[in-house]
Amino acid sequence: MTLAIACITDDYIIHISDRRTTSFIPPFKPLDDEVNKSILFDWSVSFSFAGRANMGKYTTDEKVDDWLVRKIAEVSSGDYKRVILEHIRVEATKAFALMDCTNSEKRHVFQAVGWFKHANESIHRPVLSLISNAIDYQTGEWLDEANEEFTVSESVITDFPRGHNLYAIGEKIHQMDKNAITRLMQKCVKHKFTSPKRLANALIICMQWLSRRYPRIGNGLMIICIPKKSVISSDLTGEGMILTGGPPDFDAIYSYYITTGTDKKFQLFPHVILRNGGIIKGTICKFG
Repeated sequence: MTLAIACITDDYIIHISDRRTTSFIPPFKPLDDEVNKSILFDWSVSFSFAGRANMGKYTTDEKVDDWLVRKIAEVSSGDYKRVILEHIRVEATKAFALMDCTNSEKRHVFQAVGWFKHANESIHRPVLSLISNAIDYQTGEWLDEANEEFTVSESVITDFPRGHNLYAIGEKIHQMDKNAITRLMQKCVKHKFTSPKRLANALIICMQWLSRRYPRIGNGLMIICIPKKSVISSDLTGEGMILTGGPPDFDAIYSYYITTGTDKKFQLFPHVILRNGGIIKGTICKFG
């Protein structure tokens, strides 16, 4: 299990995920605290996931992040952003059907959040997508057993009643804790000096607080910020970049990594997949 939270505003998207994977069998022993669950596609869409750590019964089987990178890179034509969602759905259905696991152990969800522009529109809108075999899309809660097929849920986000929207996948969080997180994030959004950096730091505080309350959530984190301005620029030029190590801003995609057991930041970036299928795997580079 894990936790990933997408924070969406009208100007930027911040996607944060922990790096812990655990077993499905009580007491849900941690398997790994340094898994990269963050994938950036075409400088505009961020993927994460919750559920299984490997594409098979054993820890030696292919890791889910490596599998997801391969499947996204296989699609590079047509209405590629939406074709990718369907491709992941079909391929995940096939792969999970072959797993020698119980249906409860097959429960999984992929989360994609990014900026989309429809052919008949001139503006980019934030879109949240889920690809899952075990999520009730009405409530957002886990089902007890995985279904045989993965399905896709897609929502165009147009309303921001609190100035931002939060969407989480993974560990079930008690309502009292959800309310505490909502209050903190709302204070940040309403602050007269609000910024991507302020929101990102608030999400870090929330995730590390939750990691002390829920043992299946790790305190190693990956954060990525995708401003709308950077996506518009990338669409016009066909180029993109990702910055690490400095404060996030409104103009450039930014990511940083907080290692397990400390708030020290590292220059580790998400796996990056280009529109032509090229892959840049995330690496670790200590600084400071």
